[in-house]
Formats: sequence, structure tokens, C-alpha cells
Amino acid sequence: MPNSNNEQNPRSPLFTRVSGILFIITMYWALKVEKLKKKNDIQTYKEIVAFTEGKKLDELHKAVEVGKRPYQNILKVIISAGVTAMICFLIGVLMHVFLN
Repeated sequence: MPNSNNEQNPRSPLFTRVSGILFIITMYWALKVEKLKKKNDIQTYKEIVAFTEGKKLDELHKAVEVGKRPYQNILKVIISAGVTAMICFLIGVLMHVFLN
């Protein structure tokens, strides 16, 4: 028998707590990684791979990677906007189909 509006799912508070704990752990480690990246001036995949292998990029490669960063940031914004627009469009279509 389906739950009525007055009944609450007993798993809901547990799910909320577990999600909150996982979020806190994830954010803690994400901040530690970002601090490490900032401390060692690494941002691109090539720089991260070189760092994990204990190597350093020479000055020419470092300059090339730094030169790519503004374009990468612009590309991230454009891709994020495109994905967001597609998700909004999909939600709109689904709402139109199921609510009409």
C-alpha cells in the first residue's frame, strides 16, 4: 500500500545524515587538494601528472600551461552554460509531457 502524505519515510533522516557526513568529508578533502595545488602552483592535468611523478615542468612548458588557463576557464563557462541549458530544456519537456 503506498504511503499517504501523513506518513514519513523512516529512512529519510538517516539518508539525510549520511549525505551530510559524506558532503562534509568530500569538502574537507577537496579543500586540502586545492590548498596543495595552490601551494605548488599546479592546475592543469599535465602539471598534476608531473607533480605526482615527482617531476617539474621546465619553464617553457610551464609558460605554455599558464597561457592555456584563460582559454580553459572560458571553455569551462561555455560548456557549463550549454549543459545547464540542455538540462533546463529537458526538464521543461518532461514537465510539459507529464503535467499536461
